Formats: sequence, structure tokens, C-alpha cells
Amino acid sequence: MAEYFYNTIDENGDDLNKSKRHAKMQEQVVLLLFISNPTLEATPFEVLESLNLKNTPITSIRRAMTNLTDKGKLIKMEKKKIEQFGKANHCWKLNEYTRLDNVKIDKKKKIKKTKKQVKKQADLQQTLF
Repeated sequence: MAEYFYNTIDENGDDLNKSKRHAKMQEQVVLLLFISNPTLEATPFEVLESLNLKNTPITSIRRAMTNLTDKGKLIKMEKKKIEQFGKANHCWKLNEYTRLDNVKIDKKKKIKKTKKQVKKQADLQQTLF
């Protein structure tokens, strides 16, 4: 089974299951952003801003992007941008071999709503870039 959540805080029971579901959803939403914008080259900070996930730590976005890279869905680029705190951050892009029909999305209502939100955000982002 794919790891979405790394239990470094020793959660168990319902809390652990909730954290795993939440991390999986974050990963799916990040991937949908890149699929909706196949030419997007973005840092984790840009992804967080594009998705308007106000209560999501940047570390969760980084984890999702790293997992997607490990799964071959995203590519970490050599290109960097200066971001928050004046530090260089790598950009990521969609792996050209990642296709929407190869992406498994949970059928839960919450995910479908998020997918619509991502599409709306992606459309807005495309007009800005």
C-alpha cells in the first residue's frame, strides 16, 4: 500500500486513519492542480497559494509533491525560484507520462468537491500566468 502519511508522531486508531486520509487527499489535490495545468512549473509555496489551502502547512505540500515525484507523477526540476525567507526553492512539473486516466481519485463526495475547486483555481491561475 502506498504511504501518504508518515506517522512520526505515533498517532494510532481513528486519529491515524484520519491523518492518512487527509494526506492522501492533499496528494490528490496537488496532482490535480498539475494535471489541470500541464505546463505548470511551480514551487511548493506556489502550489499552496494556488490551491488556497489556508490551514495546510507547507510541509504537507512538500510531502505530497515528494511522494508524487517518488511515484513518477511529478518531476523535480533543477530550476529554482527565490521564495519566502529569501531561500531558493525547486520547481516541479507534471511528468509528461502522467495521464488523467492513470490517476486514481477517491470517489468520496469531499474529493469531488475539491476537484472542482482545483479546476476553478487552475483556470484562474492559467489566466494569471
